[in-house]
Amino acid sequence: MKRTFISLSFLILISQAFSCKGDPVSPIEERPGRRDYEWSVDTIKSTMLSLINIWGSRPSDVWVVGNNGDFGKRLMHFDGVSWYQRGWWSMYSWSIFGFGTKDAYMGGYGIWHFDGFQWEKQFEPRLDSLTTSGGVMITDIRGNSPNDLWAVGFSSDFAETNYGAIYHKYADGWKEKMVLSRKNIDLYEIHPTGEGSKCLIYATKFTYHPFSDSMAIYEYDGNKSLKEIAVGSDHSRNSECFIYRIQGKLLVEMKGMVYEYYKGQYKEFISIKALNNGSIMGGRNINDMFIWQREGLAHYNGTDTQIIFKLKDDIWLHGRVIAFEKEIFFMGSDQKGDYYLVKGKLKD
Repeated sequence: MKRTFISLSFLILISQAFSCKGDPVSPIEERPGRRDYEWSVDTIKSTMLSLINIWGSRPSDVWVVGNNGDFGKRLMHFDGVSWYQRGWWSMYSWSIFGFGTKDAYMGGYGIWHFDGFQWEKQFEPRLDSLTTSGGVMITDIRGNSPNDLWAVGFSSDFAETNYGAIYHKYADGWKEKMVLSRKNIDLYEIHPTGEGSKCLIYATKFTYHPFSDSMAIYEYDGNKSLKEIAVGSDHSRNSECFIYRIQGKLLVEMKGMVYEYYKGQYKEFISIKALNNGSIMGGRNINDMFIWQREGLAHYNGTDTQIIFKLKDDIWLHGRVIAFEKEIFFMGSDQKGDYYLVKGKLKD
């Protein structure tokens, strides 16, 4: 549907980072990161495939999810040596998050759980009273523990009207927390702040008029209150707004500046000019961050930003960088529809 493709153009540019306890990187001091990587690239060929998200618990347990194209390639798993197809015919996924090799969650038209052996549908939210499609597309899952997970998404009535929805997983299962009464606000990321149930949410707002759609960031109280704190436009890099998480730090970009969020306050951290107008895709700490740029993957070491993996002209980076102690993983695609799963390993 039209809305999904418009929303994906936003997601290509943003970093969906990790929740604190789901972060695969062990806490380390904020020392400048190295740039001497050895690269390997695997190519995934498929007609109309759309890989969207990547997550891993360790370098030998990395997942990539997506939709469309060959159903087997909508879910790929890396075991430390090779990538393997793990998708199935009815799978249509958008998000993945977890806590270990035997505890992962995948969101699409429903939420699946992986126990180390198989994927099983755990929850199937629906908004039948509001939309003709009924089913909710889960676009993001994050949390602090298996019994404290958050998920967001939206449902469509195929008449260019969508409703955003928020869900929470308790010890006894998933519960609906809030459905937006305001139409055409699609929720794409949810970031727990560590302050009770308070979260920050990234969304897109649609008007279906050329050059008038926008992105937004909301503060959510964990119950029924949603406060807009920033609005941006994807037509100007200086006016965009995003949410990032690097280790335990929650970062918010607004009007050309990245702020560190802490207990309801926003402290200036770095300007996007210092990141060469790129977007943060992940990192080990704030002096070891990976930056999206049109020319390729860049690295910020606390002092400057430099390209460390240069792209060919027709390749575009997607989503996030998964960073472990010595390895990083990310993905891109070209105009033919081929996907590239890239692994970088620091030299010994």
